[in-house]
Amino acid sequence: MRLKKTFAFLFLMLIWQPFASAELPKTETKVIDHDPFGIWQTKRKDFEQCASHGVKVIYMPQENTFFTYWIPPNYKSGRVLVSVHGTGGNPYIAMRDELNDAEKYDYLPIAVSWFSKKRGFFPGKDLYRNILQALNFIQSETGNNLSAVAYTGFSRGSAVSYEVAYLDAKSENVFDLFISHSGGIPLDMRVESRNPDSKPDAFFSQLTNGELGKDAFKGKKFFLYSGDKDEQWGATMSLQMENAKKLIETNSGQVLEWARDPNGGHMGYLKNPALKEKAIRYFINSAS
Repeated sequence: MRLKKTFAFLFLMLIWQPFASAELPKTETKVIDHDPFGIWQTKRKDFEQCASHGVKVIYMPQENTFFTYWIPPNYKSGRVLVSVHGTGGNPYIAMRDELNDAEKYDYLPIAVSWFSKKRGFFPGKDLYRNILQALNFIQSETGNNLSAVAYTGFSRGSAVSYEVAYLDAKSENVFDLFISHSGGIPLDMRVESRNPDSKPDAFFSQLTNGELGKDAFKGKKFFLYSGDKDEQWGATMSLQMENAKKLIETNSGQVLEWARDPNGGHMGYLKNPALKEKAIRYFINSAS
């Protein structure tokens, strides 16, 4: 289990080297020019923008998925931000949305893929494992000690953030902050509420029914965003986010801020530089 950098941990590093060498889950990785699934061709403009900045594409053949990462010029803070895309998204789009801010606020962005045509969206536990494997790669390749790591999730990537936070609280405790925008917890617990065949999400059901204990989010901090004029959900999005806030706080988590915009849309967080800066400042402060 990865521990936060504390005086106790530094002391243990000095007196017990084998303990300090513990690693996050890892898998085979290959640095490639572009993903093998053809996503780079369907989103060519986003891919080329990433490529022009020197974004790296990393294939994980055993997991049959990939992620991207970028080291900004003059990067020195050690901060890492993991971006999880929404429905219809991919790591090139997610990375595109972080390039300018990553350089401005000095953090290394990682964007993971968690959808395939064969599997659909990956279960939360698989996504979390893939994130840890990506972080392991960064740690191994750059020597980053992962002492400051945040998660940002858009839409469906926000909806799954609560499960990732729960898994992280119960295992590696690697994340300092979760930025969850335009994806709350539906009152009917169905992620695909418009699909008449969809069933309540197992994690949402367990959380809502109190089956995960009162410390499900212990130590986890969140910055939330919702817009009352969400193009997909309307004011229902804010009701879902209100439910997420309640469940986070009921289960020992902390909501640093819920930015509810009465005129905001689905992409309101990404389109509001001041709002995004506020969330990143929370990250900087939470990790310091």
